[in-house]
Amino acid sequence: MQQAYISEDGSIGTWALIGYKGPGNVTATSSKTTNFSYTDGVEAKADLPEQDKIGWTAENNVQLNDCGAKSKWTIAMKKAAASSGNAAAGDAIFTAKVGGDQGDAGCTALTPSFDKIGK
Repeated sequence: MQQAYISEDGSIGTWALIGYKGPGNVTATSSKTTNFSYTDGVEAKADLPEQDKIGWTAENNVQLNDCGAKSKWTIAMKKAAASSGNAAAGDAIFTAKVGGDQGDAGCTALTPSFDKIGK
């Protein structure tokens, strides 16, 4: 939904602006289920950033198999560089990660294709 909003408006938007609602009990900027808490990383409509901006985070509230509680799944976005080939105005790059920079093998096993989002 964020990609569609970027394509149409040329900027990033909050969950409310892009028409997204997280699962479970929902507020304007977050939602929560038994196992996960989800957070909107965009505070207000803004230009597509030059550097990675976390736009969506999920954090597990409980341990899930070998994935410790409070591990995070994130999706960051940034403007595609003009030098990246056929990047047009408003093109975005999305980067999905599980855990920190080194990842989290126990959590990655739960969502093995999560890091393919945006590819």
